[in-house]
This record gives sequence, C-alpha cells and structure tokens, in this order.
Amino acid sequence: MKRLLSLGMLAIIGLSLASCDYEVVPQGTKGKVLSREGFQPEVYTPSRVEVGPHGHLVLVETTAKTVNETVTVRMHDNMNLVTQVRFRLRMGDKPASLNAVFNAIRPADGQTITITELYNTYGKMVVNKVVREVLSDYKIGDVQRNFKKISADIYKQVLTDFKPTPLIISDVALGKLVYPEIIDKAILANARRTLEIKKAEADVLVKMKEIEGRERIAKAEYHIKMEEAKRIRDFNKLIAHGVTPQLLKLRELEVQQAMVGAIGKGDVTTVFIPYGAMNTPGMNMRMATGK
Repeated sequence: MKRLLSLGMLAIIGLSLASCDYEVVPQGTKGKVLSREGFQPEVYTPSRVEVGPHGHLVLVETTAKTVNETVTVRMHDNMNLVTQVRFRLRMGDKPASLNAVFNAIRPADGQTITITELYNTYGKMVVNKVVREVLSDYKIGDVQRNFKKISADIYKQVLTDFKPTPLIISDVALGKLVYPEIIDKAILANARRTLEIKKAEADVLVKMKEIEGRERIAKAEYHIKMEEAKRIRDFNKLIAHGVTPQLLKLRELEVQQAMVGAIGKGDVTTVFIPYGAMNTPGMNMRMATGK
C-alpha cells in the first residue's frame, strides 16, 4: 500500500513537472525557446511549445501597427517645420530576420519584443532621416503646393531604406504640418488682405454700377432733350418755308387795314404811319414841314 502511494505521488510530481515544461505562443506573435545553451533554432508560430525544465519562450510581436512619427525639419530657408508621418509597420516573416531580432534585442519585460521596440531599434532613425532629407530641399512656403510629391518621395525612399531591416513598412504618408508662428501670422495677414481687397473690389463694382446707372439716366435725358430740340427745329423750319415775301406783304396790308378801321373819331387827330414808311421821302418831308 505504501509502495502504491509512493508511485502515485511520483506520478503526480512527474505530471506537474511535465506541465511546467510547456508554454504557449499567443496569436500575433512568434517565439523561440531560450535555454541555458542559448536560443534553440526553431521559430514557433502560435502554439503550445515544450520549453524544457530550464528554458522559456521569448516572443516577438508580428501584428501590424499604425505609427505616427513627429519630425522637426530645418527647411531650405532655415525655418523649422514640424510634420507628422503616418505609416503601418510589422515584423517580417523571413527566418533570418526573426533570428536577427531575437539575437539583437532584449525584451523590456523579459519575454516579448514589442513592435515599438523593433521600430525604435530599426526604423525610427530611417524615418527621421528620410523625412529630413526630402523636406529640407523645399522652402517652407513651397510645402503645401508640393504636398503630394513630397509624400510620394518620402514613401519611395522609406521603402528603399527599410529593405535591410527586419521590418516591413507600408502606407507611408505625410500628415499634419505645424508651421512656425511667424508663418501662421503671415498666412492670417495675407488672408485678411485678400478679404480687404475683395471688399474694395466689391465697393468699386457697386460704385461703377451707380455711375453706370447715372450715365444711363443722363443719356436718356439727353436723348429726350435732343428729340425736343429736333422737334422745335423742324417746326421752325416748317414755318420758315411757309412764310414767303408775298405772304408777309399780304399780312402787312391786312394789319394796316385793320389799324385804319380802328382810328378814333372826333377832335383827336390820329396819324397812321404804315409799317416800312418811316424812311420814305414823303414821310421825311411831312415830318420836316409838320404837315
């Protein structure tokens, strides 16, 4: 009975020890067994792995992560531009790359090499260098209108410079731009000037419309006056054509006849001098003699 109990205890202890020789590689990671002799050659995908009594798993993150890197660049005109670069990053799948990572990086927590640690080791310097090299050829005022070209140039160069690293980078794009305060003030001042110019132009248009309106009114009034003058001219011309010397003589005789009929009677002597007779010889003699 004692022997059976002893065998049972040994079996339980053996199972307990055996269970301690296994660890799990979680999803989104890959792992290697680190023993007293160093890393074992096998790279494990997510699974349950036997590590032995003196070994343990070291993991590396393999899932993709979006990274935002802020870079300060001295531009071609010696002004500083703060820009953000966004991209996706993940660990490569090649065994050589994985082995290099396990051998080069000690996990901060002693177990898992994070994608952040990978980026800080292999990628951060590359991204900063490329962004500065590309942007430093531009003046700060030229960045916005060349935004798409700058993003494309950064993407192309980053892909090239990342090839020697164990990381895979994608979707690189230039993000938020933070201009110096002096540029922001200049942009604001320029916007204000633009608004003021547009307002002045609008005021000019209003005044021009008012002038055009007054001009149309003046032209209309001038047209009316000219038409009236033409009417009077035509009327006078018509009259002038109708008044002949014969008509004037006839009217003269008619007026004289009317005046003779209107002479008063009695002791009052009325002298009637026909029109046009003042300078005749007979009139002059009558006036000279008083008769």
